[in-house]
Amino acid sequence: VVARLKYDILPVFGNMYIDEITYEMLLEFANKIKEKHKPKTASNGVTLLGSIFKAAFMEGYLKSNPYLGIINSKCKDRTKSTKT
Repeated sequence: VVARLKYDILPVFGNMYIDEITYEMLLEFANKIKEKHKPKTASNGVTLLGSIFKAAFMEGYLKSNPYLGIINSKCKDRTKSTKT
């Protein structure tokens, strides 16, 4: 958790107020972290960011949660191939 915050989230958003961060910024971050890390690590980073925004919204720091609508997948195709 600390590593994701230190090496991924803070370098991108650390100089911003949380209410300045938009859905588009979060979507771009989610896509970049998925390119940078293995699926599980990327998913953990996106989940952590979502938890931060949920807490900020619940505590009244945000009027709306820009994280809503961000899809957090582990970047794996989980469909099984079937023989015909």
